[in-house]
Amino acid sequence: MDNHKTQRFIRSRRFAAGDVLGFSGRHFDSWCIRIRDLSRWSHVAILAPYEGELVIWESVSKPTVPCVVCGELHAGVHAVPIDHGIQSYGGRIWVSRIKDPLDQCSAERLGIWLTKQHGKPYDHLQVLISVLPVMWLWGSGYDDRGWFCAELVFSCLRRADRVDRSTSPASWRPATIMRRLPRAGILEWPEQIWPDVGDEAGVNASIAT
Repeated sequence: MDNHKTQRFIRSRRFAAGDVLGFSGRHFDSWCIRIRDLSRWSHVAILAPYEGELVIWESVSKPTVPCVVCGELHAGVHAVPIDHGIQSYGGRIWVSRIKDPLDQCSAERLGIWLTKQHGKPYDHLQVLISVLPVMWLWGSGYDDRGWFCAELVFSCLRRADRVDRSTSPASWRPATIMRRLPRAGILEWPEQIWPDVGDEAGVNASIAT
C-alpha cells in the first residue's frame, strides 16, 4: 500500500486505550520466542495515551522508530505513533481489542504510569527465561527496573484492574498474552491488521488459537 492509503487504513481500525498488539518478527531472537510456545507471536505492545494522543507503548531491544517522548531511537520502554510503528514493522501484526474499554480517567492514568516507565531498559534476562524455562532456577526474573514486552503489557492491564493483581508479570510471554487473555474474556481474539489482508493473499484476517 502507498503511504496515504496505509495511513487511512490504520486510522480506520479505530484503536482504543488498552488494545494489545501482537507482532510476528523475523529476527533470530523473535524465532526463539516463537518456537518456545509454537506460536506466531514474538512481541506484544499496548495502546495508551501520551499528551492526549493514542500511541504504541512497548519495550524493545531494536527500535526502528524515534520515541515520541524524547525524539530518539533507544532500546527499552518507548512510545511511537501508531501509523509509524505499524508501517515500519517488518512482519505481521494483530490487534486484540480490550473487551471492557478503559474510561478516559483510567486511560490517562495508564499513560502517566507508562511515561514514568519511559527509558527503562529492555529485560534481556526475562527473554532468556521465556525461551529457556530452566532459567527459572535462577529466579523469576521480574524486576520493574527493566521490562520484557509481555511483562509491560500485563502490568498495564493489571494497573487497569483488568487482570488478577496477584499474578506475576514475569510469568507472561507474548503467546500467553495473545492466547490466554482472550480465553479469559479480557481481550478479543486477535485480528490480523498488518499487512492489510486484502493485500496479502492466503492470510486469514482472524484467528482463534
